[in-house]
Amino acid sequence: MPSGATMRDDMPSSTALVIARAIVMAAENRRFRCLVVPGEAEAYLRVIRAYRQWWAHLLLFLRRFELAQRAFTWIESALIPGLTLHFLLRKRAIERLIREAVEDDGVKQVLVLAAGFDTLCLRLRDQYRAVNFIETDHPATQALKRRVFDPGPNHVLVPVDYRVTTLTAALLETPLFRPGARTVVVAEGLLMYLDKGVVDGLFTELKSLIKAPVQLVFTSMDVAPLPRGINFVGQGRFDTWWLKKRGEPFVFGLAKPTVGDWLQVRGWQLLLVEDDVIFRQRHPVIAGLPLAVGEFLVAAKANDS
Repeated sequence: MPSGATMRDDMPSSTALVIARAIVMAAENRRFRCLVVPGEAEAYLRVIRAYRQWWAHLLLFLRRFELAQRAFTWIESALIPGLTLHFLLRKRAIERLIREAVEDDGVKQVLVLAAGFDTLCLRLRDQYRAVNFIETDHPATQALKRRVFDPGPNHVLVPVDYRVTTLTAALLETPLFRPGARTVVVAEGLLMYLDKGVVDGLFTELKSLIKAPVQLVFTSMDVAPLPRGINFVGQGRFDTWWLKKRGEPFVFGLAKPTVGDWLQVRGWQLLLVEDDVIFRQRHPVIAGLPLAVGEFLVAAKANDS
C-alpha cells in the first residue's frame, strides 16, 4: 500500500486473507457459487494452504459442510451483512471492465495496485498474451503469493515498500512495465486505507507515470453522515476495532454524488459509477439476498487520454 496505510510489516494483509477466505467459502455455497468464476476459488485455496495458520487448515476441512456454511453466514450477518456477496460482485464488475478495456479499447497493460491475493491477472494472462499484467503490493503480502504462483512471460509481481521507494521508481525498474502502453489501472479496496493527501498524490503520479491513454478502475467508501461515516451500513464497533488493530482502518472515502467533480479537479473524467443498486440490476440471481452497502465502484480516464 502507498505511504499513509499502516499495514503490519511482517504479515500479509488481513483484508486480503479475509477476501480469500470468503471466496473459498462462497465456492461451496449453493447461493453464491454461480458468481465464482472457474479457477478463482482454486487459486485462493492455494494461497490459504500456504498460509501456515491454524484457522487456514480448519477452513480447508470445514468449507464443504453445510453447518459450517451456516455458521459463516451467521457470523457475517452479525458483522457486515452481505459482505461476501459484495466482494464477489465487485470482482465480477472489475473483471468485466478490464475485459472491455482490453477487447474494445486496445489496452495493452493492466496494472493492479495493492493486488493482495486477487486472481484476476493470474486468470487473464494466458487469455490475453499480448497484454502485460503487473501487480504491486507490500512485500509481506506478495511473499505468500510468490510462494504458490510462478510468474508468466507477460505477468510480474512487483513488491513495493513505500518506506524506501515509490510506485514510479519500482515500476520503472520493472522491465515488463511500459510507460508508453495504453493502460488500465485497478485500485480495488485500496483508497479507504490511505490519507487524503496520499490519494491525491496517487492520482497525480499515475497521470505523470503513464504517457499513453490511461483508465482507472477503483473502489471507494461512500461518505455518510455520522455515526456511520466511512463504513459499511451495519458495520459495528468490533469490525472497526479489528481493522484498526490489524493496521488497516478506513480513513478515506468520497460522497458518491461528488465523485465526478472530485475527479475533474484532479485531471480525470468520470466514466461510470456502480453501487449495490447497479450490482443487483446486473445480477438478478441475488434477489432476496443481503448485500453490503457502503462501497462503490468507479471507472475514470485521464483528461488527456
